[in-house]
Amino acid sequence: MVPKKDGLVRDIYYIDGKPYTKYEVERLQSILNPYSSVDKKMLKILEEVSKALARIKYCVVGRAAVALYGRPLLVEDIEFLIDLSGVEGHELMNSLRKIEVSEDSLKRLINGNKVTIEKPSWGHRVVLIPATDEAQIMHLKGAKKTTILGLKLYMIPPEDLIARSISHGNIEDAAYLLTNLEIDDERLSLISRFLGVEKQVRELAEKVHQLKNQFKEASQ
Repeated sequence: MVPKKDGLVRDIYYIDGKPYTKYEVERLQSILNPYSSVDKKMLKILEEVSKALARIKYCVVGRAAVALYGRPLLVEDIEFLIDLSGVEGHELMNSLRKIEVSEDSLKRLINGNKVTIEKPSWGHRVVLIPATDEAQIMHLKGAKKTTILGLKLYMIPPEDLIARSISHGNIEDAAYLLTNLEIDDERLSLISRFLGVEKQVRELAEKVHQLKNQFKEASQ
């Protein structure tokens, strides 16, 4: 199972005689065992942090978001993009004190710097990223509340996550999302153009589409 030069794995997996791509198998795996992509400790952290951010606009981003969308991954950092515009300093401190954010870290956030929080009981790092550019504001505006394993969270739109994944070189994450989720082509084109990866996204989408069609033909 070695990715080709374009980053895609093209292995064929047969289940009950039907062919599947690697990315479809990953989705089936997460359906059969939801905790293959999100462990219970990670869920507890997500619940704790999302409650602390109840009065702050946020969305889950990064590879943690890919895992929450169902791809089995080992996730170390759980990243939250947050909008601090219009939030008073004392209100922010009251909210973030619940997850043990220090005053120094609060100042870093207000100054536009990301902050990493580590607690021994968590087993994962939490990264708070203040939105400082227009693309990040777009992610937050497009975020929708999604129920995952009974937990309601604001998630980065999958289209935005695809573009971000490609911009960070995580081609297989993008391929998984393109294969398994409903995608708004117009938004994907918009955000890809905004992030300067429109060509790469278009080429990957075409390859994923060809791969799925190839497997459909193999099953006929």
